[in-house]
Amino acid sequence: MGWLLRRGEVLASLEVHASTSTNGTPGSEVGALLRRDVHVVTGFGARNGADVAWLDNELVVRALGRVSRFGVRVAPRDCQAVLSAEPGAFERWKLEIGDQLEVRE
Repeated sequence: MGWLLRRGEVLASLEVHASTSTNGTPGSEVGALLRRDVHVVTGFGARNGADVAWLDNELVVRALGRVSRFGVRVAPRDCQAVLSAEPGAFERWKLEIGDQLEVRE
């Protein structure tokens, strides 16, 4: 487990996966889930859906959205990673398109 930061500010605890699992929700003990090389995210198994942010290779936020409980979201062009969190988390973090994120182990 690691930490998700923006400009030195800790946003959440973070679980990082290299797998191509498409479930859009982090585990209950972490605040966010980062997966690389994922092009489709589903809300299946998520009680309330999830916030999703599509990131480029440098972890810059390129698109924001939400996947509903039974929804499916496809990655925009040129996005190599997806960050997911509980619904409302991105609003609390004031996450915006263009934010540069950082992962610390």
